[in-house]
Amino acid sequence: MKASISLRALEDALNWVDVADSGNRARISRRTGATHLLAGDEGMMDDVDPVPEDVEDDELYAELPDTRDLDLGQRLAMRFAREAMPGRADEIERLLHRRGGWRAFRAEVERHDQLDAWYRFRDAATSAALRDWAEVEGFVVVD
Repeated sequence: MKASISLRALEDALNWVDVADSGNRARISRRTGATHLLAGDEGMMDDVDPVPEDVEDDELYAELPDTRDLDLGQRLAMRFAREAMPGRADEIERLLHRRGGWRAFRAEVERHDQLDAWYRFRDAATSAALRDWAEVEGFVVVD
């Protein structure tokens, strides 16, 4: 029997993993679907329940990848630009490859009144990627 996990729990865990340069990780029990958050910096987890001793066992727990590993970074932004703003796609690609690229991307999307569309696009892609990952890892995602 496959363990179930909520989409919301996966999204929350992904947000934890994606804290910039934190080294944070999330491990999910293959038996129960319980999510265990592991801090890259030990001081970040002072008020959180301890994790099981066997949490590093890959047969018992799956490691949630980050947004880059789920292909939710620059390539996703470029896909959005090509679909929603085809006349700006080349410029957006240049912006994304520069320092401060995400800030410039957001400003460009906002300038063309596409920010809400970007958020919907990103959220749909994130949900799909998390569902795909969970299926490959043997979990059932519930809403």
